[in-house]
Amino acid sequence: TALLFVEPATATLAVVDTADGVGAGIRRQPLARGDAGIAQLAAMMSGTASTRACPDEVFLVGSGVDIPSIRQALEAATPLAVTVPEEPER
Repeated sequence: TALLFVEPATATLAVVDTADGVGAGIRRQPLARGDAGIAQLAAMMSGTASTRACPDEVFLVGSGVDIPSIRQALEAATPLAVTVPEEPER
């Protein structure tokens, strides 16, 4: 499983092997605004294919960003299932 935490200027992606609960990688990077930022997020997610855990889904959370819009864009840009909290704005 992967956890993607998005803030206005940065994103952090953590991958955990759910079979044993061991962290398989964590990556943080600055984000551009708009479509370029979405492309960066999609690239971060597609990069998980090279980790030993190789997640098939990502849990998306954020602070100060439009999670529903980011979810929609990532679902269109990546093959990974994207899950968000039921009330992402809270």
